[in-house]
Amino acid sequence: MYSDVLIVGGGMAGSALGCALATSSLFSKITVIDTTPIPKAPENEVPDPRCVTLTPISQKFMRSIGTWNLIEEKRRAGFKEMKVWDYYGTGSMLFEDSYGWVLENKAITHANMTRLSQFPNVEILAPAKVKGFSVRTGEVEVELEDGQKLTTSLVVGADGKESKVRNDFKIGAWRSTYPHCGLVCTVKADNKVPTAYQRFLKTGPIALLPFWDDYYSIVWSLPPLEAERLKKIPPAQFIEELNKALHDPSIVSFPVSTQLDAPMIREITTDRFSFPYALQHASKFVDSRVALIGDAAHTIHPMAGQGYNLGVYDVINLAHDLCEAAKVGKDPGSLMSLENYATRSRLYNTLFAGFEQFILWNYTDFGLIHYWRNANFSLINNIPPLKSLFQAGANGTYYVPSHWSWVSEMPPEEIPF
Repeated sequence: MYSDVLIVGGGMAGSALGCALATSSLFSKITVIDTTPIPKAPENEVPDPRCVTLTPISQKFMRSIGTWNLIEEKRRAGFKEMKVWDYYGTGSMLFEDSYGWVLENKAITHANMTRLSQFPNVEILAPAKVKGFSVRTGEVEVELEDGQKLTTSLVVGADGKESKVRNDFKIGAWRSTYPHCGLVCTVKADNKVPTAYQRFLKTGPIALLPFWDDYYSIVWSLPPLEAERLKKIPPAQFIEELNKALHDPSIVSFPVSTQLDAPMIREITTDRFSFPYALQHASKFVDSRVALIGDAAHTIHPMAGQGYNLGVYDVINLAHDLCEAAKVGKDPGSLMSLENYATRSRLYNTLFAGFEQFILWNYTDFGLIHYWRNANFSLINNIPPLKSLFQAGANGTYYVPSHWSWVSEMPPEEIPF
C-alpha cells in the first residue's frame, strides 16, 4: 500500500501533522503508525499532571486543523498572564499579555486521533510497530513487525527522543544531560487565579500552571537525588516544602523592596512522577525521504514551557512546506521539498536551546551574578519594548509563517478570558 507521507509516531506531534496534511486535501493518502492503541477520551475529574502549555500560535494551530473543539471545554484551561521571579533577590517579571492554555497530553492526543479518523484519505495503524525501512529510488519500503509492507515517498519520524526513524536512517544526535530532572504532580491551591507562575530557585525552577477549578500542575526542576527524596516523603511534608519553595522570602531585597508571590498549596491530589531532562539535537532534521519533528529532532529543558510548542512549530513549518510543494507537483520526499523546513526548525530550536542554557549559567552560585540576574529581571520588566520582545518570543510569533497552506483563511486570534 502506498502513502504520500507515512508518519511514525501518533503522539501529539505526529497526529497533529497528519491532521494538517489531511485538512489540505492535497495528498491522496497519509498513514499514521503508533505502537499504542488509539486513546480513549479522558474522563478523570482530577487533572493528569502530564500536561503541556500551549502558546497562542499552538492553540491557533489546533483550531486550524479542527481539534480544539474536540477537547472538553473545562479541560482547555487558560491563563492570562505569567509571573516570574527569583529566590535570591526581588527581581521579577510580570508578562501581562503572555497568555496561554494548559492541557493534558492525553486530551490533545485523543482529539488529534479522533480528528484523523474523520478523514477518508488517512490510514491509522495502531497498535503497530515498525520493523525496518528500505530506501529505494523515489520511495521507502516500510516493513511492520506483523509482516505487512508499505511504501511511501516520505517517512516522518515523530517517535520521540529515542526515535527508531532517526536511528534506522543513520541520523546522529548529540546529547547533553541537564543537572535537573522533573518532578510533576497535581495540587489544589487557595485563591486560584488564571495566572501561570515560575520561580527560579537555587536548585532549579519551579512552575505552577493553572488547570480547571482550583487545580494546578506542579513542574519542579531538581537535582535527581532531591527529586527522589521529594517523591517519597509524606504528602503533608511535601506540601510544606512546596509552599516553602514558592513563598520563602528572597535572601536580599534587591532591586526592589517587595517580591512576587503565588497561591498557597493546600492539597496534593495525584501521585508524584519524575523524569530525566536532556538537551538533544539531531545532526540533521531531514535527509532524502525522511524528516524528523518534535522530540525525535530535539529536546530541551522545560523551564519555559516551550518543549511541546517547539514541536508544534515543527509541524506547522513542515506541513506548510509539504503543502506548498504538493501544489506545484513536487515529490514530498525530495530534499528540495524539505530543506526549508530543516533550516527554519534548526534555527529556532538552536536559538531557544541556547537561550535556556544562558539562563541556567546565570544561576551559578556566585554573589555578583545573583545581583546582575535580578537587575536584568527588573530591567526587562520596566522597559516595554524589551518586555514585548520577550512576550512575542514566548507566544511563538517569530517561528512560523504568517499564513498556513492547509487553510484558505487563518483562524482569528483567541484570548482565554
